[in-house]
Amino acid sequence: MRRLLFICAIFISLFSYSQIIVSPDTTICGNYQDTLVALSSNPSSMSSDDQHDVVVDIGFTFNFYGIPYTQLVVSGNGYVTFDISQANQYSPWAINAPIPNPGNLPENAIMAPWQDINTGIGGNIYYGVSGIAPNRVFIVTWCEVPMFSCTSDLHTSQIILYESTDKIEMYLQDKPLCITWNGGAGVQGLVDATSTNFDIVDDPTLLLPRNFPLPWTATNEGWEFIPNNPATSYSINQIPYVPIIAGLNTWTDATGTVLGTGPTLPVNISSSATYYASITGNCTFGNLTDSITMTVPECFDINLISTDASCLGNDGLITCTPDTLLPVWQCELYDLAGNNLFTVPNILDSSYTFTNLFPGTYVVQAISGISSAVDTIIVGQVQNPISISSNVSSVSCYNGNNGQISVLANGGLLPYQYFINGVLNTNAYPYDSLFLDLSGGYYIISVMDANNCMNRDTVIVSSPQYTLQALASSKVIICTGSSDGFCVGSAAGGTPGYSYEWFDSGMNSFSTNDTAFNLSAGSYYLEVMDDNGCDTFTTVDVIAPQVPLSGSPQVFNVACKGESTGMIVGDASGSWGPYTYYWLNLNGDTLQTSDTHISNRDTLFNLSAGTYYLYIEDYEGCIVEYTLNVDEPLEALSIDSMNVISPIACYGDSVGIARLYV
Repeated sequence: MRRLLFICAIFISLFSYSQIIVSPDTTICGNYQDTLVALSSNPSSMSSDDQHDVVVDIGFTFNFYGIPYTQLVVSGNGYVTFDISQANQYSPWAINAPIPNPGNLPENAIMAPWQDINTGIGGNIYYGVSGIAPNRVFIVTWCEVPMFSCTSDLHTSQIILYESTDKIEMYLQDKPLCITWNGGAGVQGLVDATSTNFDIVDDPTLLLPRNFPLPWTATNEGWEFIPNNPATSYSINQIPYVPIIAGLNTWTDATGTVLGTGPTLPVNISSSATYYASITGNCTFGNLTDSITMTVPECFDINLISTDASCLGNDGLITCTPDTLLPVWQCELYDLAGNNLFTVPNILDSSYTFTNLFPGTYVVQAISGISSAVDTIIVGQVQNPISISSNVSSVSCYNGNNGQISVLANGGLLPYQYFINGVLNTNAYPYDSLFLDLSGGYYIISVMDANNCMNRDTVIVSSPQYTLQALASSKVIICTGSSDGFCVGSAAGGTPGYSYEWFDSGMNSFSTNDTAFNLSAGSYYLEVMDDNGCDTFTTVDVIAPQVPLSGSPQVFNVACKGESTGMIVGDASGSWGPYTYYWLNLNGDTLQTSDTHISNRDTLFNLSAGTYYLYIEDYEGCIVEYTLNVDEPLEALSIDSMNVISPIACYGDSVGIARLYV
């Protein structure tokens, strides 16, 4: 049969049963200018059976088995193909082999299902894009098309292609079974351009693929095909059925005046209005109507007045007055960082005042219904009449607390009150401006006059960063009975500019230099005073050995005059061992020196008669000296006479006796 040429809107599964208009209800003050969108599609131009329609723009890019398409062709036998070369060509009706069937139509197709239906004698096919990017849909509907050879059985189904997700949905309202024609065959599913990849629906009752040669029927079914990754197959899921609706959409206003037909309606209004979209047709259950309301109240502005804060700083004001009398409204106050400071709801008066504000910039927003107004205002501050200056006395010693701050104030109204770190100085005038016994650090000095005006100053009381230290380096080990010790004093920390004084064990001062000389054994004290008069002491002990150094030499004289058989043994003790021995003759020539410090005795051998010197040095350099004489007999030994007392009687005997006199 011949089809009527008209534009109609359609109802799709993602909307509620009676929703035709895609655009939402809107509220905006002043003026509303936009294009309202309803679900819509165009009718097929085919006028005979078993045909492909013209090339149709999808309206967006749709990927099918991973290949992008922007156009397709609708078949009068229940499928769409992305092979646009089939436009206006014959569409096969005979199903005598299962899909896929390479080289035979349909290929590159969505079958919903492919079967022999007779578009030449009745029913309608609608297609078109609806919605708003990137969530548009392209919809094809076969509406009450008679089954070929069973013309009293009417077929209604729908295909929906989704932008962005590439999902496919199918809805089968009525899929009759004409078993006497074409064996009742029908194929529901997908096949790619080369018949390599395909996805066929399994019948939920028969549990077999809805493919040739299975005869099957369906009523009120929903199916989705979700592309997998890689996009060589789809996941097929049965989903709830949503009634299929297709028909002419007509836009009207509240009085019933027709404003237009089709998917869009441009509007430009300055007052509230309601628009209606209605569909009448075979796939609308009679008549469906939807409405959209644009609420356009009057806009308003606000006037802001600020009152400067006093010199106290927290009593500024902002008064907000809408330029339109509002029945009830809300006022909000924000700082420039967007932090909400105050929210006052349900205001019935014509203005509202925010109080107790510090100086600064504020944002005020007034809200009434859906309209609002925002403005920015500055709260200033009265010029402070008070000036202050501070005199600071630093802390003298490390960790001390004798710092002072004296404050001089001018201007404002007497009397003044003086604060340190927020604490009032309660001393009587004029000592109320003097702060005593302060340790080092930062202090906030505040002066308030009789008008509660206040000025502040941050004052630093300095103090030595390090404790004063008295240091001494010295020769603290001396020899017995000597007075050659000395000590060198130094200082660190405190306040530079140091003086020194030395004391003996009786605390008698004997030097005011940094170095003390000619010290004998005993304890000494060093007092260091810095430039602030802070002082400290350190103690130095000068040590002498308890037992004096001694050599205890032993002299062994020459036995026979003229020989060199004398010797001297040195045996050191006391003081600080080990020891070194130095041996010299009368002329000062060194005869022997021990190689290193030794702890035992040392001996000089093979001495002839004469005078020798022994020097013994201990570990600390103390020396003891000895002059030693090695003697010999006054005369050499000689024989004076010899008397024979008993001669030898027989030759060869050894029994004679003689007496010598020397």
